[in-house]
This record gives sequence, structure tokens and C-alpha cells, in this order.
Amino acid sequence: MPLEKGSSQETISHNIKTEREAGKPEKQAVAIAMNEAGKSNQKDATTPDPSSGPMSTGGPVGVAENLPKTVEPVKDSSVGKGMSLDEIKTNAKRIGQY
Repeated sequence: MPLEKGSSQETISHNIKTEREAGKPEKQAVAIAMNEAGKSNQKDATTPDPSSGPMSTGGPVGVAENLPKTVEPVKDSSVGKGMSLDEIKTNAKRIGQY
């Protein structure tokens, strides 16, 4: 059944009901109805603001000053213990990781 045109609450509610009856999940039905009405659901917007967050330093990614000053040593690893690649693969297969 085609959706109704319009942006009134009644039209939006009718379109949500139509989409739910067609088997759509509730959030998807609401999104479709709001889109059809030319509205967006601002309170549920999940698009992050690119001007905030850890990558918004303004400089290129990977610049040395953005890296940590110290690095923790690798613990409990087969690296540097004299194990051959075959031994590492055998151990990984034994514990189900390869």
C-alpha cells in the first residue's frame, strides 16, 4: 500500500502503521514515515560531529607528536622466545585460534 503524502501527525502515524503492517521494525517504520513527511528525527541522530573527538587536532593523522611517549612491552607473547613459526602455528591450532 503506498504511503500518504503530507507532514501532519495524522499522516505520519498512518504511514508508520502502514509500514509496521508491512513487517518493518518500528524504528525503520518511523524513519520511513518521517522521511516521507520531509522531516528528520533529530533526537535520534547518531552521526558524530567531525569537528570534535580525538582526531580533530587539525594536523595530519599519524604525526609523531600525536603518538604516545612510551610503549608498554609485549607480555605473554611468543615473540622473542625463540619459537619457530611452525611452533607458533601448532600452538595456535591447539587452542583454536588458527
